[in-house]
Amino acid sequence: INIIHEDKRQPRFIIPWDSQFRRAWDLLAVFFVLYLSFTVPIDIAFDGAWGFPTWINTIMDVYFYTDILLNFRTGFVHNGHHITDPKLIREHYLNTWFLVDVLASIPFEAVLGGLFDKSARKSLKFLKWLKFPKLLRVSRFIRFLKGYVKFYHIFVVTCTLAFLIHLLGSLFAGATNPCIDPLQLDADGNSIVYCTFEQIVSYYISAVYVALLMCFNVLDGSKFTNYGSFPSMALNNT
Repeated sequence: INIIHEDKRQPRFIIPWDSQFRRAWDLLAVFFVLYLSFTVPIDIAFDGAWGFPTWINTIMDVYFYTDILLNFRTGFVHNGHHITDPKLIREHYLNTWFLVDVLASIPFEAVLGGLFDKSARKSLKFLKWLKFPKLLRVSRFIRFLKGYVKFYHIFVVTCTLAFLIHLLGSLFAGATNPCIDPLQLDADGNSIVYCTFEQIVSYYISAVYVALLMCFNVLDGSKFTNYGSFPSMALNNT
């Protein structure tokens, strides 16, 4: 596709959509989105027992807050023309991805969780599900693919299928998890973990495997007790 750069005198502080800085910035976004896509479902399923470092979340939050600001100063392509007018850039962003980016950046869990003390949180299981809005940042990955990947649709379908299997496996692991008791908290207000890290990883892999079989209609969901990898399921059915 030939992109026409109409503005010979580019306005100040406007970032060209195809600049080296913007490409490097977008690649960093891809890394963060892939990390979030993997960690958020697992964090919800195992109630934080996986032990992902919290400092990475802080860096990502700062990155995505900054990204919102940069999107107001980044040119875009429309009908083969590179648009660098600040007013048009602002209107384009506000009418497309702005709301999604803002919703993905609001720390719902921290805001609502701060309203309750630690002793009350054990009865508020919904708080951990407030991590899900972060997955809206997957839209950032889709925007990157649309601009740089040749076989965009095939790649999106493949990534979506892989993510859904991972998500279903994580949700299944969370629903049948024998390693975490959310009603039993330690002194810091965290759920007590009864498994080692290796057991948690093994349990997750088994859950993803079951989710994969279910997606392709190979496994009957009513016969989970036949799988020794899920001890809690056997216990719950006795």
